[in-house]
Amino acid sequence: MGALTPARIIIAAAAVSAMAHTLAAAVSAASAVSDGAMTWGMAAMGVVCMACAVPAAARPRCADKAAGHLMTMSAVMILVHLAMLTLFAQPEAGAGAHHGGAAHTGAAVHVGHASTMFGLMGVEFACLMASSLALRMTHRERSAAANPRTATFAAVEH
Repeated sequence: MGALTPARIIIAAAAVSAMAHTLAAAVSAASAVSDGAMTWGMAAMGVVCMACAVPAAARPRCADKAAGHLMTMSAVMILVHLAMLTLFAQPEAGAGAHHGGAAHTGAAVHVGHASTMFGLMGVEFACLMASSLALRMTHRERSAAANPRTATFAAVEH
């Protein structure tokens, strides 16, 4: 196994996120309360996750741009999942029927899916941390290349 590089960090984080979204799509498809919109949405998010991994794998020198993209997309996905939890949440059948809770249909998040959403938000937070680490590593590499004295101190630190 090679050294830990920014490109490898980005590829691993994006792959984990893609797998988590694909798994969430499979769980949604197997759910009795799924209307299909959530399944397709999660599958699409899984495909979008790979938009960060492919450039980092093809051109490792561009890992800083891929890390910035991953950081932005992770933050957006956290907000999307949070919005889905708060805006489209539905109570279990009968739990809020007197307030019209059982009458809602469409792209709603059922209470049973909340744990999946929280899990995906955790994965997105991990992607944020990984992209932050990759950005820091690429910044150090560029600083060391630009200033020979910094490279000496960086070599002594490690």
